Amino acid sequence: MRKTQLKQTILNSARLIMEVKGEKAINIREIAKHSNCSLGSVYNVFENYDDIVLHLNAHTLEMLYSAIEESIDQKLKDGNLKEVFLEIGHAYLRFSQQHHHFWKALFEVATRDYLPDWYRSKVITGLKQIEDKIGQAFPKEKGRLHQILTFYWATIHGISSITLNRKLQVVEQTVDDSYINRYLTNTLDGLLK
Repeated sequence: MRKTQLKQTILNSARLIMEVKGEKAINIREIAKHSNCSLGSVYNVFENYDDIVLHLNAHTLEMLYSAIEESIDQKLKDGNLKEVFLEIGHAYLRFSQQHHHFWKALFEVATRDYLPDWYRSKVITGLKQIEDKIGQAFPKEKGRLHQILTFYWATIHGISSITLNRKLQVVEQTVDDSYINRYLTNTLDGLLK
């Protein structure tokens, strides 16, 4: 099997394990077993466990960015910036709930202190594409879009983390879509002044 083909097989196996068993079930032995290869073959393709997780996370970022871009297309045509950002929030939250194991691996499984340039580029490029797409529809807002999107992204991330880890239920019995929508709306009211 070619190295690129083996790499893809290993990543596909790791994704399947994560999807079914969760981010904590990922380990080199299990991946090798599901990939029908030896441990040595895995280490010939990837530096270590962290390298595999980074590649999985890069794929997750692509999925997340794609889901957001697809979901905002109609809102961009409607011409209401606040609605675009609300949709970004809801798309992000839907993604984190539908793909919670991948999302948790992306944001809650620390792999290493240093992130390689290819990975940093993937993070920045995806957000920049979303920002540019919004900027094309709202050219007057281009100057402040980066700041708004960056702050809003952190806000949505926090809501996702709290919701997925059920931390808000400690103080609030029911956290439904209307509760989250009010929070996002209030946040946007402050950001879009």
